[in-house]
Amino acid sequence: MKTIVLWNKFRDVVGASNDHPIATLFSRCSVPHCRAIFDRSKLSTSSAVLFHMAEFRLNDLPLSRDPSQHFVFTHFESVGNRYLVPSHRHWPQLDALSGGFFNLTMTYRTDSDVYFDAYAMYYRPHLISNWTALMAQKENGVLWLVSHCRTQSHREDYVGKLSKYLKVDKFGKCSGKGVKNPCVYGQCSDQFRRSYKFQLAFENSVCRDYTTEKLYRTLNDDVVPVVLGGGNYSALLPPNSYINIEDFRSVKHLADHLIFLMNNEEEYKKYFTWKLEGRNMWQLPDVPDFDHSGWCQLCRRIHEDQPPKTIRDVSDWWFRDQCRKIVVAEQIFEQKHPKLR
Repeated sequence: MKTIVLWNKFRDVVGASNDHPIATLFSRCSVPHCRAIFDRSKLSTSSAVLFHMAEFRLNDLPLSRDPSQHFVFTHFESVGNRYLVPSHRHWPQLDALSGGFFNLTMTYRTDSDVYFDAYAMYYRPHLISNWTALMAQKENGVLWLVSHCRTQSHREDYVGKLSKYLKVDKFGKCSGKGVKNPCVYGQCSDQFRRSYKFQLAFENSVCRDYTTEKLYRTLNDDVVPVVLGGGNYSALLPPNSYINIEDFRSVKHLADHLIFLMNNEEEYKKYFTWKLEGRNMWQLPDVPDFDHSGWCQLCRRIHEDQPPKTIRDVSDWWFRDQCRKIVVAEQIFEQKHPKLR
């Protein structure tokens, strides 16, 4: 049995927080001989220690380590969201410790040692059995739930331009609706969200492989997500299940397409072909079941008993050439850097 110590509380991480008990987590893996605990007193007998970088503190590190232990860099926030992880300025000091503090990475990035998708694995959209009933609910057009008013991706600028061509219903902390706001923190009832045909699932930063949880929630709500272009959506999502703004050469062209779909039910219906009754349920590419989750991959990795490697510069690995900014002109959506693919 391999013991994995979670050094931090891992707040809001699916399968690893107090809200998501981990006692039976590895029992669903084909290699189930792992256990995850929060008990730091078991550090000396553990095979791996996971550090959640969103909660990382330089003055809260193990006083000793076994050379055979895996110290795992674990991160699920976007590379671009540095303001959410102020401790990042201390990371270079970690690199100086023993020639490299970390020897494994487990993040949403596909170039990690252990790929961990914090959202897609846990969303399994249902099949649609009654299309007529579904369409009867959809009285509204485009929804945007937003809690951060100014973002690194400048998504708010894009929405401002889009709003010139069609109505975008904005709710959440930054909506300016005050007490009349039914979604103060972006949390609305299922019925409210499903009354819309489209939802803007825009990331707050445009970085390689990063996608927002709203994307999967929108798919689960029987609403077509409109995405910003940061993630490798074609590898993650069913074909023709989303609309990518990068497929349109201007904001107006996107607006025209959305208006066309709102007025043409048969064309709109094509975005739900993958989940209509009688079709196969959505299966993630190469991720058929929980055994392919990040937790099971980690368990298998530490059972391989390979000598731990060393990550010499985790800051460089995490930040270099990972994000880009967008520029929104009056007519044209311009990329400041080429597509990340």
